[in-house]
Amino acid sequence: MTRDRIRFVTAHYDQLQGLRLIPLGVYLLALAASGLGWLSWLPGDPSRAPGRWLGAVFCGALAAAVAATAWYRRRYGARTPLSRGRRNAWIVLAVGIFLLAAQFDQYANGPVALAPLSVAAALVLTVRADGWIRAHFLIAAAPWFAAAWIPMLHDDGTSRLVSYALAGGIALIVCGVGDHRVLSRTLIDPDTTHGPHAGLL
Repeated sequence: MTRDRIRFVTAHYDQLQGLRLIPLGVYLLALAASGLGWLSWLPGDPSRAPGRWLGAVFCGALAAAVAATAWYRRRYGARTPLSRGRRNAWIVLAVGIFLLAAQFDQYANGPVALAPLSVAAALVLTVRADGWIRAHFLIAAAPWFAAAWIPMLHDDGTSRLVSYALAGGIALIVCGVGDHRVLSRTLIDPDTTHGPHAGLL
């Protein structure tokens, strides 16, 4: 285990708590399934059941994300986070670009959708900034890249909702699992079967 890897993980400890992302990814996959009509079998009024169930899944996802945060604190401890002003500014910029590109895509309806392409680019730039330790972000970028270049995935509002929710769900799960593996493999001694390294955090 290199010193650079330990330094990266301890500096980005809060960001690498990937289990928090997985429930939100599951919610987006449920949203995609709803857009495809796959949730119409749920109990209740078929025209309203998907919306009600999606609300329940969303609340469950938030609760699971909070529980994951508590689990990380119990297992690895807590630390004072470093200033994230610059990274947060980049995140806000990326979201702003996505929203503007989505508006443009809606009116231009071109062969290439710029909104998912901007997400793919942001994920690739994350790997460039953080290094190959987060190479799994390249896998997360793939469905967004596909959604940008396959016209049938963004021809209309429903196709756009389903493809973006599906790409987002896959990306969150891939990033969450990948980041969790980076964190857990760094902070747990591979020669033991219990307990994090003392004093890392």
